[in-house]
Amino acid sequence: ALTAAADFLLAGQSEDGAWRDFSTEPGIADAWTTAYVGLCLLTLPEPLRPEAWEPALVRAATWLRGRMDRFSGWGYNAQCPPDADSSAHAILFLRHCGVEVPLQAYARLLSFGRPDGGFTTYLMPDSGADSWGVSHPCVTPVALHALLTCLPVEDPRLAPSLAYIRAGQTATGLWPSFWWGTPLYGTAVNLEAAVELELDFDRAALAAGLRAFQPASPFELALLVRCLTLLGLPAEAGEAAESLLQLQEADGGWPSSPILRVTRRSSFAPWQEPVSGSLHADQERLFTTATALRGLAEWELRNARSSHAAA
Repeated sequence: ALTAAADFLLAGQSEDGAWRDFSTEPGIADAWTTAYVGLCLLTLPEPLRPEAWEPALVRAATWLRGRMDRFSGWGYNAQCPPDADSSAHAILFLRHCGVEVPLQAYARLLSFGRPDGGFTTYLMPDSGADSWGVSHPCVTPVALHALLTCLPVEDPRLAPSLAYIRAGQTATGLWPSFWWGTPLYGTAVNLEAAVELELDFDRAALAAGLRAFQPASPFELALLVRCLTLLGLPAEAGEAAESLLQLQEADGGWPSSPILRVTRRSSFAPWQEPVSGSLHADQERLFTTATALRGLAEWELRNARSSHAAA
């Protein structure tokens, strides 16, 4: 299943090295989706990597490094200004590929930090009047991870972000998402940071929230696999993984669904509103398939480690 998913993603790569998906008002995403798909492919266990895996990632990294704009950042596409989420994903992918990232890119990413410790997606003239310019819970941990490829976790500039992540867990046990129609995306990226950085959070509440969650799409199911794996719940993660595997299509991909939310600028807590923006599917199925591949790859890796430890 993982090899078929990788083959699907490699076949969906453009000749210039980019992965393009989502069609919204600004057009089709390229830099952000390229970095995201590339990061997911990097989680593929080495024995399962197809022959074209490394050349594809080299092409993607080369294209992405060349797309860094004069402001030392990356955006949704060339028509959009740099944003923190695209820039953070680009930095992470390039660094994991061994590509040097200019210090200006890190400085640019730091500029998206808000006084409350969170990171906004866009720098707005008056962030208090535009929800696109306030801290976003699904962007902050990705920005933090990117900065940690350059700065030590003890750097005082990062302390407010660590506190922001710890404080972001809601009464449901999950973290919310500003740009996504599901809380599981925000939960996955925040949980990843909390586990890796050993931050305090309510594990019992999160476990209860994940067990009660009913995924409505392959994208949510893939994120649920990731969250349960990160939380160390192998039985539940295995059940979710089996359900996800049953939805894989013959070409190796997974079905798309409306997942990306273009949130209204007047909506500051879209997860609390029944309708807070338009939802968009990844029409090329690249984003959903990459998410499924990562969820299954991380689950497989956790199983392999458990088996090795038992042996």
